[in-house]
Amino acid sequence: MEPSFVPVPYRKEFEPRLLAFLAQCLPESGRTLDLSGRHGFYLHTAAHFAAFWCMFDAEQIIGTAAVRAFDSERCELKSLYLLEKYHGNGYGRMLLETALRFAEKAGFQAMYLDSLSTSQRAIRLYRRAGFTDTAPYYEGGHSDVFMMRPLNDQQKLTIRPYRHEQDFETLRKWSTDRRTHAMWCADRFPYPPDAAGFADSLRKIRAQSGDLPYIAEDSTGRAVGFFCYPAEPRDGEILLKFVIVDPQLRGQGIGTGMIRAAVQEIFAKTDASAVQLMVFDANTAAGKCYQKAGFAERALTPEAFRFGDEAWGRCNMVIRRGEYE
Repeated sequence: MEPSFVPVPYRKEFEPRLLAFLAQCLPESGRTLDLSGRHGFYLHTAAHFAAFWCMFDAEQIIGTAAVRAFDSERCELKSLYLLEKYHGNGYGRMLLETALRFAEKAGFQAMYLDSLSTSQRAIRLYRRAGFTDTAPYYEGGHSDVFMMRPLNDQQKLTIRPYRHEQDFETLRKWSTDRRTHAMWCADRFPYPPDAAGFADSLRKIRAQSGDLPYIAEDSTGRAVGFFCYPAEPRDGEILLKFVIVDPQLRGQGIGTGMIRAAVQEIFAKTDASAVQLMVFDANTAAGKCYQKAGFAERALTPEAFRFGDEAWGRCNMVIRRGEYE
């Protein structure tokens, strides 16, 4: 008997149970097993995949994951399936992490995947694991969502406390114009940013709400982003504030990675049941970034902030501990 709820490398003797699993699992997501056509490769897994895993509950296969090599640097996540009755227990994440660890150890620099926009649970899992949208990498087929995750250290961020003397000059350059500044901080910090005014604002914010400032660094030690959050939750939730990313790095997944790292740290260091944040509806790029990180809209306050002739709505977004885990 294979160990239960642990990804096990595929063996040919698993084939009857694998086919029974696929015949049950694929229809749960609107697919049909076609061994004489598009799914014939399941009869020859060794020839089609660099690695393939099965997860068991006693004698029954309940989940699978696979990695297919494009070339020496790029691979594709395939066959990440889990029976619906086992959703919500972290098994899908375990299968995905097994595939990611294999790909990194094998020396691949990027992992791709395709999915269906109707598979929202799976897409949330992929986004939380660091995958971001990319252009279709093949033509035809049934998928309408394509994603990619780099597998190199440049995308692995660390969080440390903000050091004013060291970090302010870098941070100051990120507030590029008056409108961008207002979208970032709702004018809670002076514009244009100056060292004394910014430090004073941080002191006042800490006194009012307990917020502490943090910097996100890449693996080279370069500061790539900034945010604040309090040490203790209020009403069970932590409010993440003043999120900003180096504008030269936007569009590279850095913002999404930083938000995920912040959420991970908050749930690890506090007993918060949820992390929330606010974003102006005019800041569509930031809203999409937070969605990719797993946040969902909870409430919208229309015309909450005025900038010149514009009236911006304030959107409250939240990610709950159970959803993240």
